[in-house]
Amino acid sequence: MKEYMFWKIGLLVIGVVVTSVMTGCDTQNTKNTLAAAGFKIKLPDTTEKLAHLKTLPQHKLVSQEHEGNVYFVYADADNCKCMYVGDEKAHQQYQKIVIKQNLADERLEAEERFGTPSYGWGFRRVWGPRWHGY
Repeated sequence: MKEYMFWKIGLLVIGVVVTSVMTGCDTQNTKNTLAAAGFKIKLPDTTEKLAHLKTLPQHKLVSQEHEGNVYFVYADADNCKCMYVGDEKAHQQYQKIVIKQNLADERLEAEERFGTPSYGWGFRRVWGPRWHGY
């Protein structure tokens, strides 16, 4: 019984550590993508700005209106104590990058799962050279 509890607690601890590491990687990946899309990093230079940063939704891209313009804000008061701010153009670029990353991830997953490139499932052999023409 003690051995079972030891393994159960050990697995729980490993799960928490892995989840924390993966969340940190996801957060860093998001910040890298935001920067690549043209978002500007803003650091709080007063205690008032830091306090305001902590009130924003954390680790989520949200829209904010300021002086009649829409901006997109990603706040991270936990790690970098900063926020990323972008306009509509930067937001659209961010979405394009995320879509490309998702497609690349899906392609890689398909290659790992089926052991062949995702385009090599024998479509030409079965459907002929013009299978993609509907």
